[in-house]
Amino acid sequence: MAVAGSEVRRRSYRVHGCSLGPTRDHLRGRRGGVAVGDLTVSPSEPNTIWVGTGEAHLSGTSYSGTGVFKSTDGGMTWKNVGLHESGHIGKVVIHPTDGNVVYIAAMGPKDVEGGQRGVYKTTDGGETFRQVLPVGAEVSLVDLVMDPTDPNRLLAAAWDRRNHEESGVFRSTDAGESWERLQGGLLNEEVGRVAVDASASEPGVFYALMVDHSPEGRGRSGVGGILYRSDDGGDSWNRTHEDYLPTYVGWDFCDVRVSPDDANQVYIGGFRLLVSRDGGRTFDPGGETVFRLHPHAGTGMHLDMHDIWIDPENPSRILLGNDGGIYISWDRAQTWLHLNNLPIAEFYKVYLDDSEPFRIWGGTQDNASLVAPSSARWVQGDGDDWEQVFLDRWAGGDGFSTFPDPNDSTVIYYTQQQGDLKRARFGELTAEKRIRPTVGEGEPELRWAWDTPLFPSVHSEATRLYCAAQMVFVSDDRGDSWEPISPDLGSGAILSLSESPLDSERLVAGAGRGELHFTEDGGGSWRPAGDGLPEKTVR
Repeated sequence: MAVAGSEVRRRSYRVHGCSLGPTRDHLRGRRGGVAVGDLTVSPSEPNTIWVGTGEAHLSGTSYSGTGVFKSTDGGMTWKNVGLHESGHIGKVVIHPTDGNVVYIAAMGPKDVEGGQRGVYKTTDGGETFRQVLPVGAEVSLVDLVMDPTDPNRLLAAAWDRRNHEESGVFRSTDAGESWERLQGGLLNEEVGRVAVDASASEPGVFYALMVDHSPEGRGRSGVGGILYRSDDGGDSWNRTHEDYLPTYVGWDFCDVRVSPDDANQVYIGGFRLLVSRDGGRTFDPGGETVFRLHPHAGTGMHLDMHDIWIDPENPSRILLGNDGGIYISWDRAQTWLHLNNLPIAEFYKVYLDDSEPFRIWGGTQDNASLVAPSSARWVQGDGDDWEQVFLDRWAGGDGFSTFPDPNDSTVIYYTQQQGDLKRARFGELTAEKRIRPTVGEGEPELRWAWDTPLFPSVHSEATRLYCAAQMVFVSDDRGDSWEPISPDLGSGAILSLSESPLDSERLVAGAGRGELHFTEDGGGSWRPAGDGLPEKTVR
């Protein structure tokens, strides 16, 4: 590749990823939002669009929003109409004939009690809102569906992310004025995230997808997915299948959609896409045959399904949004076209080297790591100057710190989830080497952040690397061995680490809950410096 043999000089520039969380002005509704939880077009007024901001999941890097926005001119102009303290919006539902009646499923702020949570209703187009379904101080209303055959009947999904005690399905039969929690066969213990949908072709048919946290295991692999069906409007429910769903549904996200013309055709979105054509008794994978607008080294569909839209006028046409972008099917999920011509990559971190022209190295959210010369320009019909530094078989995977060796530009370093540090030669990833620090027998297990700090020193003539778990490590042999230079610095993992560009002895480490530590003697001693900071994540 062209990168091999290009010169990398001593000083490089690191542009670390930064948080785009809300400012005080954001919370007062004075500015826009950087993340969207749901977008809905009014059925009776096609130029009226409602957007709920804040990502509709609550993972560690989810961005919060600034409330609800409304446009009455097809998206040309927007007005923030309230719910500024909602943090994240799970769903916006508009009445089919009265565009002034709108329901909002508000999730509330992440990792903070209170805020605006529950189902909110407006009958005056957003001039005022009423909370019609209150929930606990830590419970999120994450999904909401209106019965297509009866607009007075709604189902709402509550998600108790912390304790898994208050998650469940609620129903209203009087346009949201009163609600009851449904049982009738539904899972009611160790319930995680819940998704709901209603059939348009068979009145009274509802589906509820529940995440069961009772299986043994940890994190995403320690949950099971269960699909329930009701044929009587939610009075009683039956589990549609004996075992858990064939693949886990997503510990922090999941979705269920029913085909508008067939109550037995069900789509499940989670870690992967599942399709059932018999009402949930059996499932097939829904992303095995994928075509792309532009060539790509990945095979099959990307992972992590976040939204599924079925065309109500042509149910064979389906749009799917996942961590790899947008896919479209014209044959009910049998084959897909990946619309991979959209510039939608989300970079965690960017590194600029000193080549001529300098190159831009970046790790992205679930689209691996990329590199391109700074002279790259996009021209219609020309090839893409961006190259994959690494790629998994699902066409993605998180990439974080990514950079060349300061003394040998053919050697690259990159990080993946939770301390998976790698060294390789560019273009020879089959020979990659895992270089993360380890501990001896009987020593405390290292705690790794999802995005583990890793960077080269700008001061050392040799290739010196720094990384961090709950303590800071240094390596002077390209990661073959590591030495700890700090004690345990926090209640969790260190999330950010920086070296002073002026003084090689100064380092600063940041973690959660406002924890900040720094050293002025190269790690010989550390002292806390977080007094007065809010108990928030330090980046």
